[in-house]
Amino acid sequence: MTNTEENFYVRLTGKYFAMSAIVFLSALIAFVLMARPTSALTCTFASAGGATAQDFNTAANWSCAQVPTNGDRVIIPGNTTTIATGLTITISSVSSTGNLNLMDSTLSASSTLDVSAGGAVTSTSGSITITSTSTIAGSVSSTSGTLTFSGSASTTATGRVSNNSGNTLFSAAFTNAGIFNIGSGSATTTGILTNSGTIGTMTGTLSVGSNFTNSGTYSVNTGTFRLTGSGDQSITGSAFYNLASIKTGGTATFITNAVTVTSTLVTANAGTISSAALAVTITGASTIGGTTVVTSTTGVLTFTGAVTSDGSIGTISGNILFSSTYGNTGTFDVGSGTATTTGAFTNSGTVHVAPGTWQAVSTITNTGTIVLGAGVIKHTAESALLTNSSGTQTATFTTGDSVYITVEDGNRNLDGTAVETMSVSLNVDSSGGSDSEALTLTETGAATGIFRGSLALVNSSFVSTGNSQLEISATGVATSQYTDNQDSADVTSDTAALSYVSAAASGSSSGGGGLGSAGTQAIAPIQTQFQTYTQNIASLGLSIHALVKLPDDKDPNTQIDSAVYYIGADGKRHAFPNNRVYFTWYSSFDGVQIIGATQLASIPLGNNVTYKPGKKMVKFTTDAKVYAVSKGGILRWVKTEAAAVELYGTMWNQNIDDISDAFYSNYSFGADISSIADFNPAQVEASVAVPTDSLKM
Repeated sequence: MTNTEENFYVRLTGKYFAMSAIVFLSALIAFVLMARPTSALTCTFASAGGATAQDFNTAANWSCAQVPTNGDRVIIPGNTTTIATGLTITISSVSSTGNLNLMDSTLSASSTLDVSAGGAVTSTSGSITITSTSTIAGSVSSTSGTLTFSGSASTTATGRVSNNSGNTLFSAAFTNAGIFNIGSGSATTTGILTNSGTIGTMTGTLSVGSNFTNSGTYSVNTGTFRLTGSGDQSITGSAFYNLASIKTGGTATFITNAVTVTSTLVTANAGTISSAALAVTITGASTIGGTTVVTSTTGVLTFTGAVTSDGSIGTISGNILFSSTYGNTGTFDVGSGTATTTGAFTNSGTVHVAPGTWQAVSTITNTGTIVLGAGVIKHTAESALLTNSSGTQTATFTTGDSVYITVEDGNRNLDGTAVETMSVSLNVDSSGGSDSEALTLTETGAATGIFRGSLALVNSSFVSTGNSQLEISATGVATSQYTDNQDSADVTSDTAALSYVSAAASGSSSGGGGLGSAGTQAIAPIQTQFQTYTQNIASLGLSIHALVKLPDDKDPNTQIDSAVYYIGADGKRHAFPNNRVYFTWYSSFDGVQIIGATQLASIPLGNNVTYKPGKKMVKFTTDAKVYAVSKGGILRWVKTEAAAVELYGTMWNQNIDDISDAFYSNYSFGADISSIADFNPAQVEASVAVPTDSLKM
């Protein structure tokens, strides 16, 4: 082997290999190049034309003769044709005065996106993620992909960020001095959003997770402005189309300007929306969901559209107005201001009225709880009428009837889970005098807001107020008056004629009543007769309400000496038909006085004492009907077993006495009983103390 041969032999690991000089030199150059440290390249896209002219992955299209990699500076000249497809590279920085269409590209954390005026960066259906600061004087947009700005971003007056049906995400602060458009997709800002340019929501959604400061234009179009995040926010803005909240905590407070929402307000999750001291008006429908709170400190909240809420709506010292229907299954708070509901209000949640005023113009339907505190509900009663037992307005009542008052007033139904009561006054006037009685009304059922109660209308030779029965001695007029205990201006009254029927005309013994054929009696003779009877009682050393009987004659075959009489307020003696009647009034015979036969005979005999009202139920031996006893010896048929259980409990059938048909004339009959709303035994019994309170005069 000679030195003149063109081949060199290199000994490697003990062997010789032959190679040409050209190959050797090439390998040596490659080795030197590989060993040299690399440095960042500046790569300008310069299309070589042909079939690959639009391909960013073709090295020949770059001035650096290779596809750029991380750390390289990439320049896209303004005359570059938009690349529609095929880009999958990762680039570190872009300085653009032209058009760059990226399908799925990421700028690394060390990079900066600067789009010069007239330049554009567009994603058709992929995503662009910029992880550091971005300054946009040109245009960055997404057709249906996602634009993500991980670092702070800003637009100059000529800058534009937009998406069509895609999404845009700002993870840091975004300052817009140009145009920021959201098409039918969504834009989300988790950092502070500052706008001095124009924001157009088109039909999409702008979700704001931090403060929103707006000194420019926010074009509502038909888009949605949505509050997000868990922290406090301040919101500057005066007009929104749809307003929504998915906050999980914190308070979003509107500042600076009055706010109008021209379409819907929809919330979910938690958090608070506060108008503070501003006026906020929602003209469309509102749905307040989750545990969201919508509140005003001193401002005015106005809901023009229908409201449905299982969240919380209220004010502290401001006012609130609901112009349409309001359905509350959550909480409705009336602070120290005024809340007005002009539409129908339904509640199955909780209402707090403390210490303000709730002006309810329309109906209140409550199956939940209304807590008044120191507050006031002003709501005109639907009706307050003199009725029969079914609640039908009645024009005329006749002695022996029960006079019912039926009041419908939604704001008196505070506990929608329980039957409640109220008190009213009932007055009667006739030529024989006036009677005035307080009457307790019982709600006809939980949550009905209808209250009903009754008093017996009885004949009486004299009128005694406060004895829980209506007494007349001649034809007259009954007047009921209901005054709302929450609103003294809410006064409702009704009148009905009273038809007087004499005891003689009704087949009852008057006990010396001396009635004329017309069924009336002069007042003066009645009063004179009454005075004579009571004077006689006094002359015998007895008193009104005394119990008397004859001495025991020791003859077991006679019964006259066992009869006990009650001295009534009319000066007459009234016999107890048997021990069963007696023991509904008294627990023993300890108070019975013994008088002689002459003394007893000098006391006129009046009607028999009847069962104490409310104490027991009774039936006649030849009649299967069971009756409750009302004042004046008025029997009222208990129509069903269910009603009997409601009145006297599950052992109701052990609380019934039989009455001999011989005493049928001692009683008269009133309206039937369907429930405790028609007849409350405990209240009726408490309304009488002595037999005079229930005697048929």
